[in-house]
Amino acid sequence: MHSFYNYLHGKSNVTNIVAGIGFIFLVNFILFPYVPELITGTTFAIKNILDLRFSYSPQFVEQLFVELENTGRNTYLLSTLLLDFPYAIVYGFVYAIIIIKLFANAQNYAVKILFILPFGISFFDILENAGIVIMLLNFPEINSRLVLFSSVFTSFKWVMAIIVVCIIFIGVIRKLLFRFKIMA
Repeated sequence: MHSFYNYLHGKSNVTNIVAGIGFIFLVNFILFPYVPELITGTTFAIKNILDLRFSYSPQFVEQLFVELENTGRNTYLLSTLLLDFPYAIVYGFVYAIIIIKLFANAQNYAVKILFILPFGISFFDILENAGIVIMLLNFPEINSRLVLFSSVFTSFKWVMAIIVVCIIFIGVIRKLLFRFKIMA
């Protein structure tokens, strides 16, 4: 664990952080909304996808998949495989180096290991994506147990994301307080 921290600490510079944040914005505001249309030539209502919900039921999944129709389901499948899986790995590293940079001068080891939490988001996102891919491949059959597990992974992903955002927010405030010598 210590060598992984040291490796990421070596990567936690302003250039990599800015590039990582730029990549996250690129994926969220350009690739996710527009690449599915480029893949299949069909518009795709990204706001309806399972990934953006906190949880979902088998009935919701079935209704969504029916509404997406075959082309929409194929688009969802391809964008999950080609974009969302790699994205989940990359943003884990980006958020980890941000946390390392923000808490680099922390004396407490417990604070220093906060960098692991973004990989929790990635882990649950990958499990969620795997569930979604299996559901899409098995449609029109809806496996209620698989939907439940996938929904739980989605919920865990969002809980972890909220925790990581709070940690980053606290880290930014902490950095500002140190910078302005409010904290010693």
